[in-house]
Amino acid sequence: MLLGLVIGGAVILMIILAVVVNLMGSSKPSNTEQMVSLIQSQNEIVRVSHEGASSAVRQTTKNLAVTAEYAMLTQQQFTTNYLAQHGRVLGEKEGTLKQNARTDQQFTTAKATSTFDLVYSQVMQNLLTTYATDLKQVFNTTQNPETKKLLGTYYEETQLLISQIPYTQDSINAQ
Repeated sequence: MLLGLVIGGAVILMIILAVVVNLMGSSKPSNTEQMVSLIQSQNEIVRVSHEGASSAVRQTTKNLAVTAEYAMLTQQQFTTNYLAQHGRVLGEKEGTLKQNARTDQQFTTAKATSTFDLVYSQVMQNLLTTYATDLKQVFNTTQNPETKKLLGTYYEETQLLISQIPYTQDSINAQ
């Protein structure tokens, strides 16, 4: 009877220790799915920026599109690497879940009415503003200093992109 109690206690102690070690040693961030959502937003901004770079008429609009595309590609690569380091790999189609067919319709109409540059800058402003809000939300909920640093950098870069939009719109309106 005493031997059973000792063995049972030892097993329970090992289980408790295993749980504690897993919790303490877990390198997986608590906000993994939020980071995946950011990658999806980055992917949509890249997609829309690529369209802007190839379809815009004004050079200021093309500049905004190319700058946004490369900034988001860079952020997306860092985010993907960060998640991979923490044991999370995106599925093949998972990164494209935020693609918006309505944006494509807006661009088709804008091309037909020769208003692509203005529509593009408005769409990009909405995407970047929403993305910045999402970055801020994830930043505020994370406890990981590495993640906070990464998100802070993304936020600053996104604010710089947003600050280019009024200049782009002024250039379009001066046409």
